[in-house]
Amino acid sequence: MRFPGRPLLANEIPPKAMLDYVAEQVGVSSAALFALIGKSFAPRLRNLKDRKLHAFEKVTAYPTLANHIGAPINTMLIIDH
Repeated sequence: MRFPGRPLLANEIPPKAMLDYVAEQVGVSSAALFALIGKSFAPRLRNLKDRKLHAFEKVTAYPTLANHIGAPINTMLIIDH
């Protein structure tokens, strides 16, 4: 099996998109395939400390996440488009 245009290395974990596709074809969950190969899925988010969450509510609705919430979502912009 190839993904994106090259064979996987022996120690390389298949990308989640590939496992999702295979899991769908055989009728199981991708988590079951990860368990089968002895790995757990833990996605890496680059620059996580620099990323912000966005919510429809004000920051005060999520006091625990206040440092991680960026600008509120502009609902009027969404409605207009």
